[in-house]
Amino acid sequence: MYLHKIFKPKKEYELTRLGKKNDGGYLVGIQTVKESQYLISFGIRDDWSFEIDFLKKNFVKSLCFDSENILDILKKKFKTDLSFFYKLNILKIIKNLMAFYNFYKFKKKTKIIQKTISKGDLNQIISEINSDKIFLKIDIESSEYSILNEIIQNQERIVGLVIEFHDIQRNMDILTNFIKKFKLEITHIHPNNYSKLDKNGNPEIIEMSFEKNPQILGDEKIFPNALDMKNWKRGPDIEINFYE
Repeated sequence: MYLHKIFKPKKEYELTRLGKKNDGGYLVGIQTVKESQYLISFGIRDDWSFEIDFLKKNFVKSLCFDSENILDILKKKFKTDLSFFYKLNILKIIKNLMAFYNFYKFKKKTKIIQKTISKGDLNQIISEINSDKIFLKIDIESSEYSILNEIIQNQERIVGLVIEFHDIQRNMDILTNFIKKFKLEITHIHPNNYSKLDKNGNPEIIEMSFEKNPQILGDEKIFPNALDMKNWKRGPDIEINFYE
């Protein structure tokens, strides 16, 4: 994978992994997590492992949004598994039941809102929050581009951001312009090997972490980070090369 050097973290930063192994986990500085006073998460579906790990490190007020009803997603998944009765096993049944249990536990720690995030929503949400130390986590399947200007407008109130950028080749100019205007430091970047590759072998999805006050460990960024994991564990890993 080839990206312009503007995407490259400038230093080696202190990072920890929040969220499950492989897809759903992100790297961010623990100092930034502990500095945060509010967590806003756009896009969770049936994986709230990042949010759980974040709240374990720093139990702050939080808002979680998803375009679908999470309980309906879990019910549909359970019914689908039950329909393949000839393949059922006790471990899969237990796993599905535990998902319901863990969801109800998660609901007690945060506020979950069913809403499709679009232009104007981030400004509205942040205007109702009394904090200047907000952490954002965003994975909303290309809708992130509709709120990038609002992230920039509110950047003085944001201490950390982890975000998945989708369809990056088609939106490269928008993404590059965002990075130029956003004041927070890029502390990590990781290609998502679940995504399709273009004719040049570049994936369509990258994960990025940004922090206002990252803890610097060294002058030279090491790729990949020891905490990095393939999103799709059976797929080939993707190497990043930066050009001038």
